Amino acid sequence: MLDRFRSLRAKLTIACTGIVAATLLACAVAAARLSGPDPHRLPIALLIGAPLAAVAAGITAGWIAWAMLRPVRVITQQADDWSVDRLDHRIPVPPGHGEMAQLARTVNRMLDRLETAMAAQERFIANAAHEFRTPVAALLGEAQVMAQRARTSEEYARFVTSVQDEMRRLGQLVNSLLTLARADAGLGPSATVPVSINEVVTDAVQACALSARQREIRLVTRLAMPAPDEPEVLVHGEAELLRTMVMNLIHNAVRFSPVDQAVDIQVTADAEMTAVRIRDRGPGLPPEHLPHVFERFYSVARGDGTGQGIGMGLGLAIAAGVARLHGGEITVANCSDAGCEFIVVLPRFLPEA
Repeated sequence: MLDRFRSLRAKLTIACTGIVAATLLACAVAAARLSGPDPHRLPIALLIGAPLAAVAAGITAGWIAWAMLRPVRVITQQADDWSVDRLDHRIPVPPGHGEMAQLARTVNRMLDRLETAMAAQERFIANAAHEFRTPVAALLGEAQVMAQRARTSEEYARFVTSVQDEMRRLGQLVNSLLTLARADAGLGPSATVPVSINEVVTDAVQACALSARQREIRLVTRLAMPAPDEPEVLVHGEAELLRTMVMNLIHNAVRFSPVDQAVDIQVTADAEMTAVRIRDRGPGLPPEHLPHVFERFYSVARGDGTGQGIGMGLGLAIAAGVARLHGGEITVANCSDAGCEFIVVLPRFLPEA
């Protein structure tokens, strides 16, 4: 950056030198002509005036360039001092609303975004390491206990079942991280086809039915009614990813719903968009947590504070990532009476007539 600054200063100095020298020479020529008709005056004026004009122009242009670029030099030096070890370092903003002040504010906003991204990356690495360490530690501990003495066939069977459960958890974590990586990279669904959103929601509800019954939660579904000339309400995307998105939202609603309550799943559609609304009857989310619920590894205990609903903290982040991959978005809001509602909005696929 300093090399670019020196190049800019040199170019500005040359430009100012030419302008000032041309102005001084023009003044010398005009003075010579006005002083009389002597033909020797003009060459003498040029001979004396040209070196003086060049010297004066160089000094003047250097001072002008130095004065004009001093704020840029300060900003450049401050920017070169920034590093990952000084994430909170910012560039002093010159007073006023001039170009240099705007440049400093722009650079500071960029540094704010970089600091946020670095902090998110550090949290992600720490949380991912913790999530991987938990099942690995459990497997290692059980294996060490099993190795202490001979075991019965029933104990070995329980050990194998436990290993399967922990490996399944690791597999889910890996798949979740891969889905998030695809969303972060902006990689769209691998195989996009017209998909019935009603079928996606129906399949997701069936997959979540068992866990809902275990918690004595009712899943109430209302599907979208297609227009008379349309066989289905379609979206363009990957059915399995969309199913995962809806399942994550339903599982989240079931976890936070009180016993013997209902989770409402409603699909609506208009001419251009389709929406999936999932509402629970739980205590809702504290307002300070609403902006963060879609962040990865962000987990909130609601209700009585017993920790119900605590999981890996990836379900909602994956749902938001899948929605983005399909050109949509997810929003969440607390309901006025009870619970909160997640709304997924996706663009409709309209077959050509």
